[in-house]
Amino acid sequence: MSTSKNHSVPDQDRDNTSEASELKRSAEQAQATDNDDLSRQDKHHQNYQKSSVSAIPLSLDGMSDAIIAVRSTIAAIASSESLRALVFGPEGSGRKAVVADIHRRSALASLPLHYIDAHQCSAVDVDAFLIENGIAPDEDSLASLYHSKHTDLRPLVVVSGLERLTPAQQWRIACHLTKPVADRKINSLSRAFAGIMGCDITQAIADGRLHSGLHEALSTGFISVPALVARGDDALYLARRVVAALNSDSGASKQMSAELESRIGNYSWPGNVAELRHTIHELYHQTANGSDIEPNTLIAPRLLSASDATIEKLVGSSYWTVQKLLIQETLASVGGDKRRAASLLGISLKTLYNRLRDFDL
Repeated sequence: MSTSKNHSVPDQDRDNTSEASELKRSAEQAQATDNDDLSRQDKHHQNYQKSSVSAIPLSLDGMSDAIIAVRSTIAAIASSESLRALVFGPEGSGRKAVVADIHRRSALASLPLHYIDAHQCSAVDVDAFLIENGIAPDEDSLASLYHSKHTDLRPLVVVSGLERLTPAQQWRIACHLTKPVADRKINSLSRAFAGIMGCDITQAIADGRLHSGLHEALSTGFISVPALVARGDDALYLARRVVAALNSDSGASKQMSAELESRIGNYSWPGNVAELRHTIHELYHQTANGSDIEPNTLIAPRLLSASDATIEKLVGSSYWTVQKLLIQETLASVGGDKRRAASLLGISLKTLYNRLRDFDL
C-alpha cells in the first residue's frame, strides 16, 4: 500500500509541475503580446502588405475595422478551393480592387482575368462572353467546351453589374457553379467566378434583380465594401498616401494644409475613394511646389462646406439619395457642364449620363 502511495505522489507532482509550466508559458506569451508596441490594426496592415505581391491598393488601404474585415475576407476567399465571390457596395468604394486583389492572391494569379461590364454591354454580348468562358446554356455543351478546350486551371471570370443580367443568364451561371459536369477532369478552380454589384443584395433579390439560385451559389464569398464615410479616419489616411505618391512621382514636397485635412476628415465622400483620389489629384496639380495644398473653390467646391453637420445630415440617407444629391450639386456648381461635372466626380462622361438617366435628372 505504501509503495503504491509513494508512486502516486510523484505522478501528481509531475502533473502539477507540468500544469504550472504551461500556465507560466501562457502568462509569458500574454505579457509579450501586451508589451508589443504595434496595435492589432498595425499588425494586420503589415501582414497583409507582406503577403501581397504588390502594395495594398488605395481602395483597400486604411486602419479602420471595416476595411480590415474586407482584407481578411479577401485573403480567405483567395485561398479557398472554389474561389467564388459576390462583391457589393457603393460606386467608387473599390469593388473592382477587391476582385483584382482576390485574383492576385489566388492560384490563378498567373492567368489573365476575364472581365465584362454588363452596364456597358448588351445581353447578346454577355451571352457570348459566358459561352466563351464555358458557361454554356446546357450541361452537354458545357462539358464539351470544358473538355475540348481546357484540361487544367481556367481564368477567374468576373461579371460587373451582375444585377443587369437577365434571370436566364443568372440561372445559367448558378447551374455552372453548382451542378457537376460529367467526367470532369479539372479541379474546382476551373469554375472560379466573381460578381460585382452596386446595390444591396437583399433588395436586389426582392426586386428580382438577383436570382436566388445565384445568390446561394455565391453565398460563401460575400464581401460588402464599406462606403468611405463608414471607415473612420481612413479618408485622411488615404489622402496623405495619395499626396505622398504624387510627391514621389514628381519629386515635389507638397503637403496638405491643416484646413484641408480638417475638411477631408469632415466630408462625407459620397463618391468614396474614387472621388477622394480625383479631388486630391486636382488640388495637388494646382499647387505650387513647396506650398501647402489648400481647399479651392473652383477645383473642389464640395469641400468648402464640409462640416460635421453635413455628415449628420447625410447619415440615414440611402446611398442612391446621396449620390443623386452629389450629382445635382456638382452640376449646379459648374453651370450644368457635364464634362466638367464628370471630371470633378471622378467618373467617365458615359457613367454620368447613365446616372442622370437612372435618377431621371
